[in-house]
Amino acid sequence: MELYLIPFNTGEASEATIIYRPLLGLAFVGNQTMASLAQSLAEDPSQPMREDIRLFLERVGFFAPDPPVPPPPEAGPFNPTNVALLMTNECQLRCTYCYAAAGALPRRNLSVELGIKAIDAVHENLKRLNQTKMLVSLHGGGEPTYLWKNLKAFVDHAKERSGECEFSLTSNGMWSEAQTRWIMANITSVGISMDGSPETQNRQRPLATGKASSRIVMRSIHMMEENHFSFGIRLTAVPPFDRLLDDIRYLCEHTQCRMMQVEAAFNTERGEEGQPTLQEGVQFLETFFAAQRLAESYGRSLRCAGSDPDKITSTACGSPFSSLVVSPSGKIVACFEVLNEAHPLAKIATFGRVTPDGIEVDEAARARLQRKIAERRVSCKDCYCYWTCAGDCLIRGFTAEEGSHLKHGARCELNQLLIREMLLKRIAAGNGVWRRNAAPAAAGKQV
Repeated sequence: MELYLIPFNTGEASEATIIYRPLLGLAFVGNQTMASLAQSLAEDPSQPMREDIRLFLERVGFFAPDPPVPPPPEAGPFNPTNVALLMTNECQLRCTYCYAAAGALPRRNLSVELGIKAIDAVHENLKRLNQTKMLVSLHGGGEPTYLWKNLKAFVDHAKERSGECEFSLTSNGMWSEAQTRWIMANITSVGISMDGSPETQNRQRPLATGKASSRIVMRSIHMMEENHFSFGIRLTAVPPFDRLLDDIRYLCEHTQCRMMQVEAAFNTERGEEGQPTLQEGVQFLETFFAAQRLAESYGRSLRCAGSDPDKITSTACGSPFSSLVVSPSGKIVACFEVLNEAHPLAKIATFGRVTPDGIEVDEAARARLQRKIAERRVSCKDCYCYWTCAGDCLIRGFTAEEGSHLKHGARCELNQLLIREMLLKRIAAGNGVWRRNAAPAAAGKQV
């Protein structure tokens, strides 16, 4: 029985504790006595206790065994089953926080030849594995639709190779009406990167000319809505986060988007990878919780990375294991943000390349990276985010410094705070008990 005890301050004299079983999907609040009992029951469920407490624990399912743990990524040679094409570092926008400094660096575009070779490599793997569905992600440190002819060529070729294709597009939405119609007809899922109200969007995501971008992206959104095409919106918030509530309100009142995600950018210049101080991170989370409540009042969902206790995983990201992620220059990388050799983590996160003859994988480099990921995960074993954060994102958890993968700082504290608050929210919605996949107001009460 995997059990974590998460103390939190209620403002009262006695400290309350979240009693949390992540694999089972169970959490409730108890006092110190209940927390101590739960800890001992995890080791010996047969020990005596008061009858009313036993009945409560039975009712909420505390004695149920853990389900099988999510399997770790398969070891062995690289056999990717999906492909992500980081198509270009060019963009129509000059977002103030862009980690890739899109549009400001020497041009790098993924050629049609290399993109097709990557698609072919994944298709051959799927055939060997007797799988039929191919997932092609069109992404980039720049804007994938900026390379429009190449994008269409990749989609057409994947359709020719596989009868079952799904295409995901992450885009800034700066499309013509003709492009929007083509996207709706050919792309399976679309994520729009835009930051909310015209004031915020135009300030944080101006065109390369300095002009406003909000009108164009809202036109694309409204065209998709008129055609009942589903999409998601991803916002980026920057300190001091004072606009986030207004931006969420704007999206709720001016779009039909049901699912939104917001992430914070802490870099002060384009092309940087800024890390938050604990104070900055807490400020973001406090604003996020308020914005989430606001979105829910409109019947919408707002998330940020790591905010879903329903997601149980043994790895933070599958890219180093099962995805063929190809940079604009044709390098095989472990993360969507490692776009070129100048990235601080390029040395440890690059493990091959695509050539006109196919893909070449440096299995030794890939094995070194996977060992670091595994070592970090072992170092997280005592953390209650072990099955949700799962060691955290490579880019957020590692630096170029030797041994950095074993260090835990402000970001870990923020992940813990986020999950703690989300558990408390779920517990309150469940009338004192959270059970994964249970309807709100589940039976039970606080003990």
